[in-house]
Amino acid sequence: MKVQKILIFLFHLYAVFSGPETGRFSEDVILPCFFEPAKDEVIYWKKGNKNVHSYYYEKDQLEHQDSEYKGRTSLFHEQIPNGNASLKLSNLSLSDEGSYSCYVGTYHGKTDVEVSLHVTDPFFKKEGDNVSIPCEFMAEGSPYAKDFIVTWTIIRTASTLVLASSDNSSQPPEQFKPRFSWETISEQNYSVILRDLTLADSGEYMCNISTPHYTQLTVRILHVGEMQNVSLEGISISQPAILPEESSRHHWIVIVSLILIIAFAIWCAVKIRQ
Repeated sequence: MKVQKILIFLFHLYAVFSGPETGRFSEDVILPCFFEPAKDEVIYWKKGNKNVHSYYYEKDQLEHQDSEYKGRTSLFHEQIPNGNASLKLSNLSLSDEGSYSCYVGTYHGKTDVEVSLHVTDPFFKKEGDNVSIPCEFMAEGSPYAKDFIVTWTIIRTASTLVLASSDNSSQPPEQFKPRFSWETISEQNYSVILRDLTLADSGEYMCNISTPHYTQLTVRILHVGEMQNVSLEGISISQPAILPEESSRHHWIVIVSLILIIAFAIWCAVKIRQ
């Protein structure tokens, strides 16, 4: 009976420490919204019926903000007089995906902008791999499907780099040449390829498809793991380092194994005493 109680306790302990994943990322994203500068700005950001962020009387008004967004939204206050009502959304999660509306009212008139945000699970690669980063236009056939511009950027801890834009022939940053290229360019597909990955390529890749009144943002988070050299009887073998998702799986395999070993040892000790 004592052994059974100990086993129950050990597996309960495992269940507590291996709780569900929240699906939340640490990255931030900026939802663009611009208007003709004028006084008395009133700004409303909404997602369906949810109040995401409100601003009027020259300050944020967050009393009725949906609890899902508390502490996670901000405007660029110093840029509002210049016609910038863009919203910074922090701690991006899969549940943030969807269509957002930006309304700006001034004494000159009003502006309505729709932003469609697509968030995907992070994907993991190792050094030296090639990767295709997909981006598809989701508003085919809508009034927004004309005269749009596609821009790829990478967002890292302290910098944002423009990789490519469909409206000019600018070259990618030096560290991405000649490894970066458009995979295909069609009316719906604006995917890109990045070859010979390095650790520095890890980051948040954002595909921005925009018109004056519509923006589609697709966020792809890439993690690149390093190769490790393993010596086996004098032979050097290269293998990929354990990536975050593999590391987590390996971590819990070790924990379960330890639990089983401890439980078996306790069972043997009890048997010997009997």
